[in-house]
Amino acid sequence: MERAVWPWPEDLLPHRPGMLLLERIVSLDDRKVVAGAVTSAGWPLVDNGRISSLLCLELMAQTVGLIMGWNRRSKGRPRMGFLVGIKSASLHQPHLPTGRELVISAEVLSSHGGLGTFQARVLADREPLAEAVLQVYDPETAEFFPAGSSTE
Repeated sequence: MERAVWPWPEDLLPHRPGMLLLERIVSLDDRKVVAGAVTSAGWPLVDNGRISSLLCLELMAQTVGLIMGWNRRSKGRPRMGFLVGIKSASLHQPHLPTGRELVISAEVLSSHGGLGTFQARVLADREPLAEAVLQVYDPETAEFFPAGSSTE
């Protein structure tokens, strides 16, 4: 069985180098995504070689953005969505080591009228570094998902 070929994160997100932290998509469908990244001293929020774990929130938000971009891909270039709420978040370490392989996942919990709620996680070596429930808003669409697939 051949492995699916996924788009690059920059094909689905409006982010560009300097703020685009995700490096690859591992799996992706209309409701769930797994992405990967390697921590780098060139990332934002680095101080004396230590990366603030607050960056996990950005990693999870970008991963959620992949689902949004995937579901509206037929509309052309990625548009900007907005992180409007963090319902809950747990950061298990104050800092992330550089050069560490991360696996970031996100899954739809609910969607209605352009507002979506997602469960997201960041793992390193199968160890949880962060979890959050994020709320995002897409002002240009009534739903994130194809017609008839709303999750009330």
